[in-house]
Amino acid sequence: MASNRFFKLIVWEFEQFLNFPILEFLIASTLFLVLFQPITNHNFFTIWENLNRGNSFLVIFMIFIVCAVFSRSFAGTLDRGEIKMLLSYPIKRWELFSAKFITQFFVLSAIIFVIFSFNIPLMGLNPFNPMLYASLLGLLLHLLVVCSVTTTVSLLIKKETITILVSAIPLFGLETIGGRDSFFTGIGRSNLIFDFFKQSIAIGSESVAFGDFVLAVAFPIVISAFLLLISLIYFSFIMEVD
Repeated sequence: MASNRFFKLIVWEFEQFLNFPILEFLIASTLFLVLFQPITNHNFFTIWENLNRGNSFLVIFMIFIVCAVFSRSFAGTLDRGEIKMLLSYPIKRWELFSAKFITQFFVLSAIIFVIFSFNIPLMGLNPFNPMLYASLLGLLLHLLVVCSVTTTVSLLIKKETITILVSAIPLFGLETIGGRDSFFTGIGRSNLIFDFFKQSIAIGSESVAFGDFVLAVAFPIVISAFLLLISLIYFSFIMEVD
């Protein structure tokens, strides 16, 4: 019974996501960012650099899209009273929270993966080259951080528009002023992960220590896990749903 209820919540959340017009904008805009990256040279290593450079645009773009999607899913439904209506049924709060986050995160991840995979035929990339998956890993870790931050802010503010601003502006500012090799920023983490794998096949490339690579991967996971745990506890036991 519990598993069936949880599955129905996921299906409902997925249907809500499909009804959101930002899905079409997400696909069209991501296609533009990926397909129209400037490629000035077809040298093997230059193509990989172009791919990594394009990820920098996607990191910034994802901030605003993800903040809009998750703000609508959490803060928007709280503001419109939809969550209060759902909780009037025999639904546990942790089930609703988990269904919302899991559905939104995996749908966005799937879209990013599909769009990102277009680079393979367009750039003539080897689908088994580890640098391809290093680039994708950096994007997915950044997605996880933005989703977690926006979820936490949504539960605290409960207003969709304000949540978008409060979440997106600091994240965008951090990417703008942060270093390109800092594990505090999405661009920095992507560069560190990419360069770590690149040094194994490119002679003379910039050296990245294994410890820096571990930090670039572990930092977003730890931060996201902490924020999600706090959000789950707050939503399940503390927050008042009006």
